[in-house]
Amino acid sequence: MRARNPSEVDRRRVSPVTKPTATRRLQAVRPLLAPGVHPMKPVHNALNVLLARTTDHLLLAGVSRKEVARLLRGAAHAAASGAPIAPHRGPSHYQFMMRVCGVLADWWRDRRFVDAAGNPKALPVRGRGPSLTSLIRQRFPAAKVDETIRWLNDARAIVRDEQGRVLPTTRALIVRSAGPLLVERAMTMAGRILKTTIHNYNSKGPTGTPDRVSSVPNLPAKHVRQFGKFVDAQSMLFLETIDNWLEDHKATKPGEPTMEVAVHVYLYKDAPTKKHARRKR
Repeated sequence: MRARNPSEVDRRRVSPVTKPTATRRLQAVRPLLAPGVHPMKPVHNALNVLLARTTDHLLLAGVSRKEVARLLRGAAHAAASGAPIAPHRGPSHYQFMMRVCGVLADWWRDRRFVDAAGNPKALPVRGRGPSLTSLIRQRFPAAKVDETIRWLNDARAIVRDEQGRVLPTTRALIVRSAGPLLVERAMTMAGRILKTTIHNYNSKGPTGTPDRVSSVPNLPAKHVRQFGKFVDAQSMLFLETIDNWLEDHKATKPGEPTMEVAVHVYLYKDAPTKKHARRKR
């Protein structure tokens, strides 16, 4: 079953005879609600889940429960007073990781760093010609090269061959270790989803920013592993296509206006449920 973000659907009025066109002005309609359900009760339930997951992630990052409570009280006070909660810009584990991902992308795309078969070359750490240092310098200043190499080693994203040259172990960097990076990434993704929803709600066009979902409530548990493998393969192909398009169209002119864009793919699965067989009477 596929569905758009409700913020997109709510703003459409579809005639039973004609289809909406790009030139037709969108008109507000009544909110779409489940029959017999209090309008705000599901919203409160969803908020409780979001707060619980947020608290779990903060604790996973090493934030103390006392600090979590202080952060939540501050947000609650700001909401009660009507004061905006301004996002803070500063050093970011996640943004550093994304720049490292750019290094790996260059290693698989840039003709100076790939062999005749299109695979990454084994590179010396330093030296004339293509090297790991020159590869990193395309994304980082010289002062960041050594710490970027240490980061790649810690992430097990590179390995050395018999001659001491370096090769990437993966094209897609996957971080599995718990800590601040994993949690910041999750919080960033959640914030972007919410921002996309708000953008689509306020959009004046016939469609907003893509926000799609495909789901079923009753996939047999025996198929979940197979589904995960299928999604993993398909998402890698999809994201590789997106990544190649983005790299081909990134800004090259100094001073050119730019903005950050991203596509995120994730698979969600709930806890398994069991249906109890009816007893025969």
